[in-house]
Amino acid sequence: MALKPPDAEYVLREERTVHSLLFMGDKLLAGTEDGVVSEWNLKTFRKEETVLSAGTSACMALKLLNNTLITQERKGNVNLWMPRESCWSVSKFVHLDYYGFSKIDVAEDGGGIVICPKKNSGVEMYSLKSHSKIMSFEKDDNTLGEVMALKVIHVRQEPYLLVAYESGVLHMWDFRIQRVVSYLKDENCLTAVDFSEVTMSGLYGSVSNYVVFFNIDNNCCLVRTQTKEIVNPGINSIKIRPDNRIVALGCWDGRIRLFSCKSYKLLAVLTEHSAEINDICFSTGLPVHFMAAGGKDRKISLWNIYNTSL
Repeated sequence: MALKPPDAEYVLREERTVHSLLFMGDKLLAGTEDGVVSEWNLKTFRKEETVLSAGTSACMALKLLNNTLITQERKGNVNLWMPRESCWSVSKFVHLDYYGFSKIDVAEDGGGIVICPKKNSGVEMYSLKSHSKIMSFEKDDNTLGEVMALKVIHVRQEPYLLVAYESGVLHMWDFRIQRVVSYLKDENCLTAVDFSEVTMSGLYGSVSNYVVFFNIDNNCCLVRTQTKEIVNPGINSIKIRPDNRIVALGCWDGRIRLFSCKSYKLLAVLTEHSAEINDICFSTGLPVHFMAAGGKDRKISLWNIYNTSL
């Protein structure tokens, strides 16, 4: 049985639907429906005057790589932002021919890479330094549907890419040979995926009412380990906490469901939000792992949750 849900430490209110979140030092960035990126001060819990504009449509993703902020706009623009004293300078990075729900991902390999979804089930890799495309991941299979989620992972220090598709397939691509080396198949459209390189385990969610846990075995194969039902269908976001103890699911019913990564048990169902959750993130570099969640109800909830023994 889940424990009694704790209360949120703080609730911040935006003017538009929240699509993306990112902790950055003592700031929290929030990307919203109109392309605006708000900057919240986590000492005063007030908005700073500094506001970025990722574009004219929803800011789907916020990533930080090599001191560069990367924003992804729903209409396809991916921009780079560099801090300049009290402001940010922006440069155009790439325009995607993709207008779906998948967020970009980043990794430090090769001096910095940005992984971007494209139409017709494709994925492209760009160099942060040169801004040029350096690799494509495409399979001649018109049954896969659109790319729904991406995650760069490392197995024995070698880079791989997890790609979740509309058809319910989860592919594991090997960077070195640009081929799929393992896959899982689900009956429903996949919507979110996350993975821990420490435990070599991850999980994916879909439009249905369950979450699937999996691991990568010694033969570098994806192996399904556990399926857990949730009350209502639909998962938009999955985030494993940096200490690999809990995982948070941001669901269509506005609930944040917390599971134990070790036992797969449901720990709590958080009920602060009244509409679907679009993104969840955890802080790093702080004494405790704070969690932030935002969604369609225009609220951002901040949690200090289960930072003692479970």
